[in-house]
Amino acid sequence: MMVGRGPYFRVGSTRHYLNEFCLLVGKSGVGKGGALDPIKDLFARVDSTFIDARLAKGLSSGEGLISLVRNKIVKMEKQGKLELEQEVVVDEGVADKRKLVVETEFAGTLINMKRSGNNLSAVVRNAWDDGHLETMTKNPLKATNAHIAVMGHVTPDDFAKYLDPIEIVNGFLNRFLLVAVERRQWLPHGGKVINLSPLVSKIHDALTDAREIEVIERDMGANYIWEQVHEKLSDDRPGLVGKAIQRRRAHVVRLSALYAAIEGKRYVSAQHMVSALALWQYCEESAYCYLGEQMEDPLATEIYHILIVRPRGLPKNQLSQLLDNRVKPVDLLRAIHELEKSGQVWTEPKLSDGGKRIDFYFARALEENKAADYLTIAREAYGVLAEHGGPPPGYKFHESLGLNGDGPGHVIEEPGAAQWQTKETGFGVL
Repeated sequence: MMVGRGPYFRVGSTRHYLNEFCLLVGKSGVGKGGALDPIKDLFARVDSTFIDARLAKGLSSGEGLISLVRNKIVKMEKQGKLELEQEVVVDEGVADKRKLVVETEFAGTLINMKRSGNNLSAVVRNAWDDGHLETMTKNPLKATNAHIAVMGHVTPDDFAKYLDPIEIVNGFLNRFLLVAVERRQWLPHGGKVINLSPLVSKIHDALTDAREIEVIERDMGANYIWEQVHEKLSDDRPGLVGKAIQRRRAHVVRLSALYAAIEGKRYVSAQHMVSALALWQYCEESAYCYLGEQMEDPLATEIYHILIVRPRGLPKNQLSQLLDNRVKPVDLLRAIHELEKSGQVWTEPKLSDGGKRIDFYFARALEENKAADYLTIAREAYGVLAEHGGPPPGYKFHESLGLNGDGPGHVIEEPGAAQWQTKETGFGVL
């Protein structure tokens, strides 16, 4: 965040700058709010102006967020006796487009987003995408090249109560890293005061080096690991959790580039890629923890929860009764059909005592209804790199998944460390 809108990773024509959003989900009193304090103290010593000027809270409206990083506003006004039109600066705007928004009561943000006319969701999405923000109103606001990061804190109960499913489906939530947090140990006196002085100069130097970087790319080792996990990062997942993690490839791209930039590297290495996948895997596991059994259709979620605790299944009439007979037959069948498509419900015909066929509905707890194990795949790929000193013989580099957009891959005829280590990156051992 402190580096600003400099380094980026290119995927086709899309530039992924190194700003990220995260949402810490944990019970009240587990230390979500205090966790940032030592980080703020540390970075205040690195750059005293950043914490004072670039930290914000109170995320409630799109206009408010744009205002924090707004462009200069110029209007034409008549001046002088001749009333000639001249440009007049109405608002000098904000020169420094970096802004870290920390919202410790994110439930309030979710509530505000439900209000009619509130455009916060759309503005936040644009802030993650490309940093070009604007409102089309009578008095429009505009911000270009904004570099915004958002950190929110919310309890599991408030997350479930106030998060509108629309904000999962429309892509708002999948721009956030969901992070489940809990208290790991009891510290009655708050723990020891850590001496952070040795880190100050290191971070200062790292920021200086990172600001010299423009385009970040992957080295051959990172590309090899990326290709091994790419299919798993791209598969479709059912339910709301599938929508919440739909942007996982982009998050891994940004996280791996962040790890490279932190070290002042222009190339993502195999180590950076494994680290990014480890962090993303925890975020995905957090998403499954809070959204794993929820469907896009609330009725489908309700039906699934009824059936999953009844291993003998239910016929349609009994299912309707458990739904208080408030659901129309056509809506019931539609919801069941969606569950069947996702593989979470199946139908099995049975004969009544009178010989009449009756369809019974059963729910299954799918093994795949959990986070993918990216880290195992990445570690196995890393082991191959270590064994061969690079990608294995016959490895074909898929450029469409790598650095240079679409194009044919090429075969590494004689793999070796010299062929896949590029420039300033190197190969180490985990």
